[in-house]
Amino acid sequence: MAFDGIVTKCIVNDLNNYLINSKVNKFFEPTKNEIIISLYNNNEKYSLYINISSDNYRMHLTTISKPNPINPYNFCMVLRKHLTNAKIISILSYDLERTVEISFETFSNTNEVSIKKLYVELMGKHSNIILTDEKNIIIDSMRHLYTDNNSNRNIAPGYLYIMVTSTKKHFLELSKKDFTISDPNMLISNFVGFSKSFVNNIPNFNDCNRIYDYIHDTLKYPSFVLLEKGYTLAPNIKQKSSISNKLDDYYSSKENMEQFSTYRHNVSKLVLSALQKIHKKLENINTKLEECKDMNKYKLYGELITANLYKIPNKNTDSFTVSNYYDNNNLITIPLDIRYSPSYNAKIYFKKYNKLKNALEIVNSQKDEALKELNYLDSIIYELENVQTVSDIDDIYTEISENLLFKHTTHKNSKFRFEFLCS
Repeated sequence: MAFDGIVTKCIVNDLNNYLINSKVNKFFEPTKNEIIISLYNNNEKYSLYINISSDNYRMHLTTISKPNPINPYNFCMVLRKHLTNAKIISILSYDLERTVEISFETFSNTNEVSIKKLYVELMGKHSNIILTDEKNIIIDSMRHLYTDNNSNRNIAPGYLYIMVTSTKKHFLELSKKDFTISDPNMLISNFVGFSKSFVNNIPNFNDCNRIYDYIHDTLKYPSFVLLEKGYTLAPNIKQKSSISNKLDDYYSSKENMEQFSTYRHNVSKLVLSALQKIHKKLENINTKLEECKDMNKYKLYGELITANLYKIPNKNTDSFTVSNYYDNNNLITIPLDIRYSPSYNAKIYFKKYNKLKNALEIVNSQKDEALKELNYLDSIIYELENVQTVSDIDDIYTEISENLLFKHTTHKNSKFRFEFLCS
């Protein structure tokens, strides 16, 4: 899928039908990759949407509103300063290049007419929006680029704007007799603006004249074609559709799915992180419970030492064997710490017993609580696996953010929640 030269040219044609002589009302910049221009023309309101993100770069009319940051971005303020109340006088693209030039007629404080241009470059990760004066001197751009940082152009205030052009052939400059290809795939390697999705959708024409006509018919009667992966345009003389509307619907659905998937992934990461902590907590608890299994042994040692103090030498004895009256007087060997007296060894064993006895009660309570937390997290995971909308995910996020299990993690991740709610 690509917003290729064919789509760009069709969009330019579409925008010319609606936006010539339209007046700029306001600029919005929902994110650092998006600009929405509010326009009026013949008592109709239009919104021109421009996106320069690497995955979803495009421009088209839109009916979808987006929330804006409280403090506008700098580029949005520049556009408002220079182009508010300006009139669009032309929208151009050269051949099938993916750069669109929008010219605005503006008035200075002294009522003098001046021309300003907005260049929209739709080139994947190299996409950009550049505002220039009528001499093509850059006033500002959404992204600043410099040759010192491996850019092939300087795109920043004060520099002359140089449009990117390709060394490939330009299809629209050729007449039918000059258009000679032996295979549709040659369109990609030899000509500007053709994507694989468009070329792969061309019928199996072996006649270059028919391919030539197919391309011109697509530009004249474009119809949106949804593919297994992405979309393309194809000619449909009987049913010419609004490409802007189709693109608006397609990308809106695509971005909603991406936002849904990413938001669910991020919330799932929070839950799985908490789940991992609970499992580790349970491992520690089970280790302590294993230790508590020895507590009765320590009590027995203490009792047997106390009952047989008269038989145990007071010094340099590291163990003592005695009859265990709890076990049919079978012999049992009790370890002793040679640093201490037998009576003090007995105290140590009783102390261990009491410590483990108290710990057992606490640890059992901790285990019950951990198991409840584990069941709760399992239920959250189940809910996340069955959510249908971003709103459903946000309900889950709101719920877990009020739970002490997520006291620190949800606070750290509140930024991504805001970003998704504002998308």
